[in-house]
Amino acid sequence: MSEAISPAVREVVSLFEGALEGVSFPQVDRSALLVGSEEVLERASRVAAQRLQLEQAQAELEASREALVVLARRGVAYARVYAQADSELLSRIEGLELAQAPGAKRRRRRKEAKAPEEAPLLLAVAG
Repeated sequence: MSEAISPAVREVVSLFEGALEGVSFPQVDRSALLVGSEEVLERASRVAAQRLQLEQAQAELEASREALVVLARRGVAYARVYAQADSELLSRIEGLELAQAPGAKRRRRRKEAKAPEEAPLLLAVAG
């Protein structure tokens, strides 16, 4: 029997399959215990299958989230280039903080002094 059935209950079932075989009490005998055990095992099996489906669905959700973050970062990178002439829009874009995608490697950025308008535009595209 599976771990879905406690050791104590398994011992009771074992007693009714051995030393108490053929003994019957009101609503309790070997047959009733075996039927109950089968029901628990069947439901435990369904739970395990559904848990696996849930884990797969969660993994797919996380992969989709990661892909969306990468796409959003790419959009921000392009938007920075597009907004160079619009300081209000550029300020809004620069204020965006996209969380690191789980499992993604972090890139270290070197801080360099920027000269206004004369600094070359560096564009890092995530992905």
